[in-house]
Amino acid sequence: MPIVVMLLVCAFALVSPAVSGQTQGASDKAPAVILKTSASSMLAVARLITEETWNPILDRRIQDAPAARGLGDAWRPSDPRWQKARGALGARMTRILEAYARSDEIAGHVQSEVERIGAGPGLDAAVAALSGPAGAAVVREQARVTFIVTMMTATPNGPKIGSPEWNTRMGELAKTFERIGPSLPPDDGSHAAELKALNTGPAAAVLSRLWSFAIANATRQLTTALNLMLFDNQAAIDRAVASAVGGNVAPPVAATFDVERMVTCQDSWLDWKDDPVRAGAFVESIRSAFEQRDGDAFFTPKGRVSVAGLPVVQVFPQSVGMGVGFSVTVDASFDQARKALEQRTGKSLQKCDTSDNMRTCELELGERKTLILMADATGTVKTTLLGCYYYYEK
Repeated sequence: MPIVVMLLVCAFALVSPAVSGQTQGASDKAPAVILKTSASSMLAVARLITEETWNPILDRRIQDAPAARGLGDAWRPSDPRWQKARGALGARMTRILEAYARSDEIAGHVQSEVERIGAGPGLDAAVAALSGPAGAAVVREQARVTFIVTMMTATPNGPKIGSPEWNTRMGELAKTFERIGPSLPPDDGSHAAELKALNTGPAAAVLSRLWSFAIANATRQLTTALNLMLFDNQAAIDRAVASAVGGNVAPPVAATFDVERMVTCQDSWLDWKDDPVRAGAFVESIRSAFEQRDGDAFFTPKGRVSVAGLPVVQVFPQSVGMGVGFSVTVDASFDQARKALEQRTGKSLQKCDTSDNMRTCELELGERKTLILMADATGTVKTTLLGCYYYYEK
């Protein structure tokens, strides 16, 4: 597969094809031709990449479902109950994929990238190739190459180019790609010469750029939607699993989290924010214990919550001031809060400062784990912010 190998070498070397754009806009017919010939195939590739990426995540979500913990080792993919629960979760993903296919997102990605490329010989050659007798073969080859390159470069520490493991992975992906073969334009093999010439002509870089841009953005949007699905539908997913399990299992324990451990850096969502199961449990716990009013950047406790014996007034699940972390404001003065925090943690907050009308103290506990204390130095604001600072996100 010389075309794929060549593109993979470029991708692993972080070399992007340069396209010489013009100042004037692309021809009016270019987006229409590209969408007519390629949009459905782009969607098929984006869907396949998403399914390959997310199926293991959904498998783990079902495997770790609280409602099935009482089943122990019996809860496995070979169990019909497991398959029923997994089918319900898979149906949610399918609805998201189908809704995306009905949207105009791919069209928007193609239009914006065509405008960035600009009119020129490369775009003209791409339109001609897609409109010509080899158009179907061109689309199918672009779909195949984009899928394999995307999957091969998804893991930074993947197999070395040309190694046996690399060749094995290439073969596996080629077989996986054939799953969407029937939905793509057919290639009877009679256009091999045209494809070879296209690979060294002005259209190659334009087509590669268009496909890469459309697929990268589509998979990013689908990943965002699926993350939200797991977070926002946590309770519904657990109910579906419980329904599949049946009534002969002990009820699941409600997901909880310890505010004080989060504030004092003993626990950190930074360690598990990319784990949909643990992150989902955290989100569900926040929503069960706190509420957020429209327009507020913080959550307020539904009942009494304290940290180091101090009443919590507000919770900021993902921020500490202008940085990233977990913090709360407590109904206490700076000195009261400092004393209580030092007593609870057994550590002295010695790195303190007063500037810009703010009093602060901090204590570094480890990499991306710094205990922060912050309050208004003028005394106008009576509350104090406590939190675990991870890093500053620009």
